[in-house]
Amino acid sequence: MILRNSRKDDPLRQWGEALSERRGKRIAVTAMARRLIGILWAIWRDDTVYDPQWLGQHAAKGLRAHARDLEVRAEALKAVARKRSCRLLLQQEVASG
Repeated sequence: MILRNSRKDDPLRQWGEALSERRGKRIAVTAMARRLIGILWAIWRDDTVYDPQWLGQHAAKGLRAHARDLEVRAEALKAVARKRSCRLLLQQEVASG
């Protein structure tokens, strides 16, 4: 656990724990430190406070955009696969014909 004293539903904590599971604790600790520096800088710059709901909403927006990008890539790969399969079928017909 990277943020042991934070609430379990804090988006920053959830992000850190997920990253730790995916990439390992050392990388997660470094990434968390970098992210906290960015958050603290923004808090100081904007003269505001840490708001986990706002952070969660913006993280969700990023995830939705990433999901849309993945869908577009998947469609493009499907189109390429269809094109290649048609091309292979034509080559087989020419070779057998």
